[in-house]
This record gives sequence, structure tokens and C-alpha cells, in this order.
Amino acid sequence: MIVFACAIIVHFRPDFYPKIVGGICLLAFFIGVVILPLSKFGREKNMKTQEGEMFLCREGVIINRVELKFHDIISIDLSYSDYRGKVRYRGKLDVNGMYSEGVKNIIKISTCDGQVHGYNYLLTSKNHMRRLYDFMELGFQEGKINKRLYSNYMDQIK
Repeated sequence: MIVFACAIIVHFRPDFYPKIVGGICLLAFFIGVVILPLSKFGREKNMKTQEGEMFLCREGVIINRVELKFHDIISIDLSYSDYRGKVRYRGKLDVNGMYSEGVKNIIKISTCDGQVHGYNYLLTSKNHMRRLYDFMELGFQEGKINKRLYSNYMDQIK
């Protein structure tokens, strides 16, 4: 479009030629240095592949076909603030995307045998965190999720 416009101007006004070349160079520099890099870094690249699956159910948690029942669990700690498409602040030298992939949520489960199971999980949208409601309610009633985490969750979904 820019080249076409310049060709028309040069055809009708050949005396503008030096100014047009300077303008094209300036415009090309602006597009190459400012606009193209911003468009390439719009979405964060998820470098990990999905490695398993997680089901939150009434009896406990099933992660990669391993059942962790509530009676075997000491505590559950989870974060739920990241979701796909969430706009995130980028610092001056941050070349990661402006929109999150939603995989920075963590669930840590401490079991009676002394093991700690920690995994990242995906939330596909802001409303997806509402699907955690039944599990959070049940985990709190069973005493596996602490009151602070439960209260913060309830405040956020209101």
C-alpha cells in the first residue's frame, strides 16, 4: 500500500521524490522496529506439552491415573489466578507475550506418606475457575484446604 501510494505521488509529482524516499525509509524503520515486534510478542509461547490429566472429584483428586483420596491427603494448596488470555504486565525487557497461556496455576498435595505432589494445571478462561467451586467447598469441609485459601477463592468468584 505504501509503495503504491509513493508510485502514484512520484508519477504525478516527480519533484517530491527525495522527500518520499526519506519518508519511506522512516516509515519502514517504524514498521520494522516498533509494529512488527509488538505483533510477534502478543501471546506467550507455551513451551511445555500437556503431560497428563487431572480430575477433581468428590473422593479426592486423580492425577495421571493416580488416585489421591481425601483420607490420604494432609493438605491441598492451589493457585488459580492464571487463565488463558489473561493480560499480564510486561517489563521493559520482557519479550514474553502480553497474554498468558493459563498454565501457571499450581496444585500441591501433601499426603500421609510424606510425599508432596506438585503440578501445574490449565484454566482456559476466567470463568473456568468457577468449576473449582465444588472441589474447594468439599476440600474445606474435609479440612484439607485452609480457611485463608478458601476465603480468598470465595471472594474472587463472587
